[in-house]
Amino acid sequence: MKKITLLIFGIFLIFSSAAWSQVTEEMAKTNFKAGKYHEALKQYLELYRQDTANITFNHQIARCYLRMFVDRSQAIPYMEFVTKQKDATAEAFFDLALAHSHAHHFEMAILYLNECLRKAKNNDLKDKAERQIEVCLNAQALMKTELNVKFINLGRKINSSGMDCNPFVTADETMLLFSSDRDGSYDVFLAKQKKGSENWGKAKSLSAEVNTNDDEFVSGMSKDGDALMVHYNEFSAVEDINISLGKKGRYSELSDLGKSVNTTAKEEGACFSPSGDTLFFTSSRPKGKGGLDLYFSVRLPTGDWSIPTNLGETINTPFDENYPNLSPDGLTLYFASKGHNSMGGYDIFIAKRDSIGGNWKTPVSFGFPINDTYDNTIISMVRNQRYGYIAALKPSGFGDLDIYKIVFNNIEPDLLILKGIIAIGDTASSIPLKNVSTDIKITVYNEKNEVYGTYTFNKSTGAYVISLAPGKYELVIEGENYVSYKKLIEVNEEVLESRNRNLNIFLQKKK
Repeated sequence: MKKITLLIFGIFLIFSSAAWSQVTEEMAKTNFKAGKYHEALKQYLELYRQDTANITFNHQIARCYLRMFVDRSQAIPYMEFVTKQKDATAEAFFDLALAHSHAHHFEMAILYLNECLRKAKNNDLKDKAERQIEVCLNAQALMKTELNVKFINLGRKINSSGMDCNPFVTADETMLLFSSDRDGSYDVFLAKQKKGSENWGKAKSLSAEVNTNDDEFVSGMSKDGDALMVHYNEFSAVEDINISLGKKGRYSELSDLGKSVNTTAKEEGACFSPSGDTLFFTSSRPKGKGGLDLYFSVRLPTGDWSIPTNLGETINTPFDENYPNLSPDGLTLYFASKGHNSMGGYDIFIAKRDSIGGNWKTPVSFGFPINDTYDNTIISMVRNQRYGYIAALKPSGFGDLDIYKIVFNNIEPDLLILKGIIAIGDTASSIPLKNVSTDIKITVYNEKNEVYGTYTFNKSTGAYVISLAPGKYELVIEGENYVSYKKLIEVNEEVLESRNRNLNIFLQKKK
């Protein structure tokens, strides 16, 4: 009897386990509605494997791809199946067009958008399709001219298999703040590096003074890193901007920026002017130009912020604008916009003015590939403008968005000046080169083993000077009377605090 009872109990556990692990359409639908697209995608793919001809499963798989920071062109085959059905909707053709735009098939995307317009019955969808046609044409035009830039992934000490986004770096590149969902919810992380090292330490989550049970996104940061601004979705469903002050990455508890800035509407990106007396921020408050707009507010003698002023139609459009970020001189404004000539979602734009308090000129796109068909919201520039930090989706990434350092090759780098004395022997006992022979050749080779340059030296003193751009090199000194001297030298892509590096070289006589 005991064996029969155990057998029945075992069978019950097996069936209970199977029922528990079985994916249902309702589970997938719930995750999709909650914005948990990774989980929903896994579930819809499982359902699809059981019924590949199910139109809903095909469409929902595509919709998941189109909402995730992955290769969204993966949605194409699923949407092609859906749109081949006799009763294919206008929405289905719109989604197929989106998938093709992410594959840079812009002519094909426009073709399907026109089919969407032919089928559409509501004006909202028609407006979306017409705007998407404009976006495709923008992308075609912008991609004809590609910026000369290099993307450097910051590696596993910074990036994770999750979403790493909203990077802000100090002007001297010693501190990096960003948001990541690597631990389940979005928290603010901090990484540091020594000046001139170009070697970021492992990113660490900030304390409970900043990170809570909710999602925290970096809104902005002062150029010295002493002021951190964060926006998050409170349990009251109000999204506000909060500020934390600190030194060397130790931040105080977040505090509200006040009722002039935060409202019952949505407030997200923010930055200070170089003087700290003006706050630029994003809000969806009423009477704007449409969606999220950029505003500025000045600090009053009381320490409070004044009633905000909209930046106007030159900057703001009927679409969303977000994440303002000023250059150190306050004359250049970087911001994200879904309007202007965006090539898809948010793009990063640049607006300039001639003086503090002057009018902003018409914004221009930062250009491709800084902008692409995905959302591009923040670029944090360092002091010399040759380098910036951005979150981007690249095949070389570790997961969703990764944080990259951008090198703008058209802006001259800081050159390293290598100098010293060439002598014979060692540091403890050396003799001048001229006492034996000054017949030597100094050559620097790049990492392709090509000659980067040949250099002279002072034959009386042995002094030499070599200037090197960022890269990897081999310094070779040869002479008939000396053992060949070889040294590997790496010059990092960074803002150099000191351009000079001393290197005294000691040759050895041949025996």
